[in-house]
Amino acid sequence: MMNSMRAFTSAFFAALCLAFTGAAEAQSYPAGSLFALDAAVRAACPQIDGVSLDGTIFYQPGATCQAAGNAAMAAFSVSAWSAGQAAQAQYAGKLAAGLTIASTGTPALNATYALSAAQQQNLANVALYIAVNGHLPGGQAALALTTASGGFVLVSSTAAWQEIATAVADYVTLLDAALSIAAQGGTPTWPSASVQID
Repeated sequence: MMNSMRAFTSAFFAALCLAFTGAAEAQSYPAGSLFALDAAVRAACPQIDGVSLDGTIFYQPGATCQAAGNAAMAAFSVSAWSAGQAAQAQYAGKLAAGLTIASTGTPALNATYALSAAQQQNLANVALYIAVNGHLPGGQAALALTTASGGFVLVSSTAAWQEIATAVADYVTLLDAALSIAAQGGTPTWPSASVQID
């Protein structure tokens, strides 16, 4: 009698768990993919509390979209996610490496320029100032830009500043476009990290 009760209790709790979770998939998922996995399933079925890396989906009571959630879990591509992660690493590496600019007219400007968010913003701000006012801001004769190695390059020509700002903006835009292609499952073409200006 006691064994029968235990068997009944175990079966009852197993059924109760299945009512609130999705069936576990045969494959397990990489630890770093949990956020992307959750987002993919949640987009198909918002009525979930989360997912686990063994393929279990924790549905909310009364969830009516379990079939869609299970399908999204089954369709999740680990290889596509891995390719996206690799592209993110390449993107970050290219930003950290900087952009090499060679000037045909002013060799002193030859350098590998840093591409930090602060430097990009500074380039854009000063480029706009020059476009409006025709000279460097603050009455300065020259302004410094940071190199990828932590050095500095002094830029005294407004034309040179605009060319450097344009080169950096073009390069970062192309990097962004390549990363976007990778995020959509495509094969990105990364831009050259070396450009020439006057």
